Amino acid sequence: MKAQKNLQERVVGYILTCRDNELKNLSIYVLTKKIGASPGAIARMFRENLNTTFEAYKNQEIATRIALLLKKQSYIGMMTVAKQFAFQDAAELEKVFKDYFVISPASYQACIKNMKRRSLKSLQGIPGFPAGDFEMVSN
Repeated sequence: MKAQKNLQERVVGYILTCRDNELKNLSIYVLTKKIGASPGAIARMFRENLNTTFEAYKNQEIATRIALLLKKQSYIGMMTVAKQFAFQDAAELEKVFKDYFVISPASYQACIKNMKRRSLKSLQGIPGFPAGDFEMVSN
């Protein structure tokens, strides 16, 4: 059990430190070389300890990173995001994102922009906050 926990820490740690553009193309076989465990042991660890598969875990990590990026940079273009994560196009990115968040990345991005606008508008009327309409500025 302790060996399984150690393997889980090494595998998850490696995945979390992968750059965005490397993660999409990471395979269980590349992971085995980096971690020093068999493909079967890694697959079993995902199934038994995390109740998922390697591919599903990897895609969930990608979708989460995309969501965080869109939240941080709400005016970034989908093709820019697709390239950053090594997707061929925005449609491929959308499929991975929708599998975990049900909505498209563009819809998620629109929700983030709307929330930011509403938050800023709610600040109007507070002493020291500029009055009148304002334009959201790109990050």
